[in-house]
Amino acid sequence: SIWRPRTDKTLPSRAFWLGGLTLHCWRCSAVEALAASFDQYVTVMVLDEASQIFAPMFYILSTSKSSDANWNMQHFVVQATDQRLALAQGVTDFEPALIGAVQVQFTEADVVSCMFHFKQAVFRAMRRLHILSSESRLVMARGCLDMLTVIRVNKICQHGIRWVDGGIQAVWNVHGISTD
Repeated sequence: SIWRPRTDKTLPSRAFWLGGLTLHCWRCSAVEALAASFDQYVTVMVLDEASQIFAPMFYILSTSKSSDANWNMQHFVVQATDQRLALAQGVTDFEPALIGAVQVQFTEADVVSCMFHFKQAVFRAMRRLHILSSESRLVMARGCLDMLTVIRVNKICQHGIRWVDGGIQAVWNVHGISTD
């Protein structure tokens, strides 16, 4: 854990840094109870090359959402990994300050942008196109558009299309549109 006096209101007064299996167990039982007293909850995930599965590496709770606080989070992650972490892609869910911090700390990273704003834009477009709310909710549900963040761009044709053809298409393709 990292504790610092809250003299500068732009910096977090407390942040938890835990890693490995201990954290995974801790997160299951305590994060929901603790998260209410924090302003931000960040999960840093890494791609396990052997299994091709994204795994959580750090869970971070912070009392600040400022650019400086987000930069510090990224910096502490880099330091905790002995500067061996090279971010290939950043996906963030809400915070422009977090996007900026990632871009400063990992200059070579491709920041995908903000999933929240992307989903919001998709939802508004569906409303504009008069797509039923029940159908819109399916697209907005967890595991639909979110999948775009865990499939590498160069693998979308191979894995993404197979994922759609493998079952998700039946959920959202209510008009029977053929993909042939």
